[in-house]
Amino acid sequence: AVVAVAVGVVVGSSPNAPQSKFELKGVVEILDTEPVYSSTLLALAKWLSSYYLHPIGEVLKSMLPVSLVKKQKTRYQLTDSGYAIWNDSEHSLQPLIRFLWTRKTPYSLATIKSKMAKWLELKGEKVSLKRLEKDGVIVKEAIDNTHGRDSLWSEKAVEHAESMAANKAPPLTPDQITVTETVISAGFDPLEGRKAYLLHGVTGAGKTEVYLRLISEALSLDPGNQIMVLVPEIALTPQMTRVFSARFPGQVAVVHSAMAPAERWQELQSVRQNQRQILIGPRSAVFAAFDQLCLLIVDEEHDSSYKQTTGLTYNGRDVAVMRAHLERRPIVLGSATPSMESYANASLGKYHLLELMERANRKPMPEIQFITGDVKKSFARKLSTGQRGLAVINLPIDDRILVALQQNLAEGKQAMVLVNRRGYAYYLFSLRDRKAVSCPNCSISLTVHEKSTILRCHYCDFQKSVEKMIPAESADAYVLVGYGSEQMEMFLKEGVPGARIHRVDSDSVQQ
Repeated sequence: AVVAVAVGVVVGSSPNAPQSKFELKGVVEILDTEPVYSSTLLALAKWLSSYYLHPIGEVLKSMLPVSLVKKQKTRYQLTDSGYAIWNDSEHSLQPLIRFLWTRKTPYSLATIKSKMAKWLELKGEKVSLKRLEKDGVIVKEAIDNTHGRDSLWSEKAVEHAESMAANKAPPLTPDQITVTETVISAGFDPLEGRKAYLLHGVTGAGKTEVYLRLISEALSLDPGNQIMVLVPEIALTPQMTRVFSARFPGQVAVVHSAMAPAERWQELQSVRQNQRQILIGPRSAVFAAFDQLCLLIVDEEHDSSYKQTTGLTYNGRDVAVMRAHLERRPIVLGSATPSMESYANASLGKYHLLELMERANRKPMPEIQFITGDVKKSFARKLSTGQRGLAVINLPIDDRILVALQQNLAEGKQAMVLVNRRGYAYYLFSLRDRKAVSCPNCSISLTVHEKSTILRCHYCDFQKSVEKMIPAESADAYVLVGYGSEQMEMFLKEGVPGARIHRVDSDSVQQ
């Protein structure tokens, strides 16, 4: 008989066998010399399961380092022949190749099937991965769990930061002194009912310096003390690491999803064994095992990037607050624009509110002007004949902003214009059908690209020219709604003559 062996986690014990309709299995072997989950992390897992209504087994799996979970996978990568099809508009496989080409990184079989299955079905193509591999379009490769993408923050970069002369701590402002002394006077020892601190500081007020002073104080009390520092995105990790490594050389560990699993495991082990005293990472770092955790810091606590939206859905900030509660240690939540939840908790006395309302360098805050357009005054403007005479609803930018940009250019200064959408327009709207032109595969609205000549699906990468989508005599029955970065670029070239304008988005970067 074949005996199936499964790996499990002991979450509790009982002197009596529980009533169950399933046959209980015996414990064959204890795999770890010491528990993977501390009693605090196990309590945190049970809270996560209860609070977010998620199976405890999946919660525990989500808390494990990726190197302990992932197994070898088969991935498929485009070959040179596959890339050649990219420019062949007559090739039946071009849409599939365009999709695979967008990142130039290996895709799993599940990803290819989920993204392209409907397209292949509609086209009537009999395309399989075996055929693509046989034709030399893709190549199969095995990805081992000990390998991954190169780290965005390499060991050389950390060594360079640590080789720098330790930054001298700048003098604190009176407000910074008040804030740091408030936290320090309460101490870092585990106490029942210890509150969280909400540090509300304007941009440039020196919140990072407050973090550094608190860490310095914690380490001066006991060199074995450890600190968790959460940042919302991995893009901020190198920035924070440079600052912290210069102040605390040899004591900083870094983890994020762009590191190879083996590299992340090594960093987490250095924290678990107290070889490093400071851990910097995004939301997943909240599950790291510490030997002597004494302080938690959540930078930019308002940021939505702390929210995990797939699998076990949770807010990393809230999990950090609960972990601080279970560890009975202080936690500092920092932000220039606190979330409503945190500010409400501070107003209700659940959090201790700390404020830094002046910049550390005493410079005045920039003047902020809110300019809102009148929706009733929105109008349609005709494009040139070369763009099929389609009308555009909504002007990309208010005249007052345009005047300010012109004055800025006259003074020899630079300006940055942020647009929250790429492409030319949000979608092409049919006045006859009273709805947006949608993708035949995904049923989502097609985004207008390349000077209103191409319609593109941002999900499956379906593309079709406007000329083929709508006949020339029907152009008046359609309007372009909204604007993206492409249209903003064109509008600014007309509205601010003489300015050198550079557009940066995922489309322009690929080109």
